[in-house]
Amino acid sequence: LADVSAAVCMSLGLIWFTLADSTIAPNFNLTGVMLISLALCADAVIGNVQEKAMKLHNASNSEMVLYSYSIGFVYILLGLSCTSGLGPAVAFCSKNPVGTYGYAFLFSLTGYFGISFVLALIKIFGALLAVTVTTGRKAMTVVLSFLFFAKPFTFQ
Repeated sequence: LADVSAAVCMSLGLIWFTLADSTIAPNFNLTGVMLISLALCADAVIGNVQEKAMKLHNASNSEMVLYSYSIGFVYILLGLSCTSGLGPAVAFCSKNPVGTYGYAFLFSLTGYFGISFVLALIKIFGALLAVTVTTGRKAMTVVLSFLFFAKPFTFQ
C-alpha cells in the first residue's frame, strides 16, 4: 500500500506540474497532456509489475527488456493501425532510411542501457526506490528545462 501511494503521489505531482504549465502557456494539445499523464501513471505501475514478474519467474534483466519492449511494440502497432498512422510512418521511413533507422538504432541502444539500469535498481533495491529515482529524474529534467529554456513559472 505504501508503494502504491508513493507512486500515485509522485505521478500526480508531475501531472499537476504539467497542467500548471498548460495554464500559463495555453497553446497545448489535450491529447498530448492525456498521453503524458497516462505515461506517468504507467511508469509508476511498471516497476511493481516488473519486480513481481522477476521474482515470480526468476527472470533476468534481458528477459524483462525483451518482454517489455515486445508488449510495447504490439501496443504501438495496434495504435498505429487503428489510427491509420502506420502507412504514413512506413512512407516516411522509406524516404529517410538512414536518418530514421540510424536514430532508431541509437534510441534503442540507449533505451536498452537505461532500462537495464532501472531493472538492476528494481532487482537490488526494489520497485519503490526505482520508481522514486526515475520520477526524480523526470522532475530534474523539467527543472533543467526551465533553467535552459526560458519559460514562465507559476505556483498554481
